[in-house]
Amino acid sequence: MTVLEETMVESATEAMLSSGFAPRPQVYVLDRTRTQPVLGYVVSRFYEQGDDAASAIANLGVLAAALRGTDLIVFWEESDLRTSIRGAHPSAGYPMGLVTLQITEEGHDLTWRPFGIHALGYQQNGLPAVQPVWGAVARESGGDLPLPIQGLLGSRRGLRDPLRLDSFCNQF
Repeated sequence: MTVLEETMVESATEAMLSSGFAPRPQVYVLDRTRTQPVLGYVVSRFYEQGDDAASAIANLGVLAAALRGTDLIVFWEESDLRTSIRGAHPSAGYPMGLVTLQITEEGHDLTWRPFGIHALGYQQNGLPAVQPVWGAVARESGGDLPLPIQGLLGSRRGLRDPLRLDSFCNQF
């Protein structure tokens, strides 16, 4: 695990401990040819369930295209992402886990960090107090990705051409 991934997981864990909520999807744009490889990052906007969530997540690829990095790291919590898109269904049983997706020109590698939640009660501010209980980390090269993440990659690829990016930016 890279230092950046460690930091993302630690920050997500702190956020879950302090707020009881999963982190929003986010993208880190990297350039491996630079001494300081992190060019920038973006966290998804708040969104409504369904198409708005899918659009908000897919549009994270626009910043990645604009910064022209060589690599991306996409980070999300799986159960929250699926619930945001499909809704909460008691029978769905979406798995909980922090996901980091490293994307290069050569392909992508996914790291899955499953966890369960141990409820501790409530904090003074009324938010739930939780403790994640971590499972075994798994890694996979290639493989299927959730549709909004595919959309994010499509946004990035489609806008990497400077003329397409300029045309897109001129719409606003």
